[in-house]
Amino acid sequence: MLDNQEKERCKSQKFCTGRIVIIAILAGMLLPALNTARERGRDSNCKNNLKQLGLGFTQYGLENNDYGPTTYNASNAGGKSLFPLFKDSGYITERTTECPSSGGFWEFTNADVNYGYNYAVFGYQPAGRLKLTSSRLKESTRVATFADTAPSKYMKAHHNKENAFASMMNAYIKGAPAEISGVSYPLHFRHNLKVNTVQLDGHVTSISQNLPTQARWCLASPFIMSEDNINGAYTECSKPHLAN
Repeated sequence: MLDNQEKERCKSQKFCTGRIVIIAILAGMLLPALNTARERGRDSNCKNNLKQLGLGFTQYGLENNDYGPTTYNASNAGGKSLFPLFKDSGYITERTTECPSSGGFWEFTNADVNYGYNYAVFGYQPAGRLKLTSSRLKESTRVATFADTAPSKYMKAHHNKENAFASMMNAYIKGAPAEISGVSYPLHFRHNLKVNTVQLDGHVTSISQNLPTQARWCLASPFIMSEDNINGAYTECSKPHLAN
């Protein structure tokens, strides 16, 4: 039989074990909510970054005869790279280019910023640049200027880095994680399977990875390439942005 001391020790151990079990259950219930709250905070910070990039984009156009910037240095004012140009112009800080949901992979270089520019719309080399007042940009609320972008095999090979982010966004509006391997400049659906974008009119929105491909295209680009003919002419969305 157990003496009184052993009985008390046993009761105490059972009580402690019970408390541990209860704490574990409560923690299991609270952690998902805490993680969700944290991601909401990160998502909000990301959207603030994109809002600032969108303001910088607009300011650049006002100061440069209505032309937007490009990722081709020679096309930009002073021949500067896009994000350093925005920083030097006072539109953004270096940290504006860091998304808090990117997993900590960030540096202020073209291969390490966490956002990409929609060069497929606004042009790359001088001859292909599009004025912000162009009649081709029919619906400014549906044209993305910047968006969350992801690392890819293409970027890894091009920059010889394991996590080289794209500073341009893909014309097909495809992205990670499902389509990362075959996409040169993938979007990154890192906010609960959503990608954040800032549109030409300055408002910030989110695009779900679960939307049909055509719907995602039409939310982030005024014209797209045909899936059937990747190297062919641009085709319009089902509700085209382009003026007739």
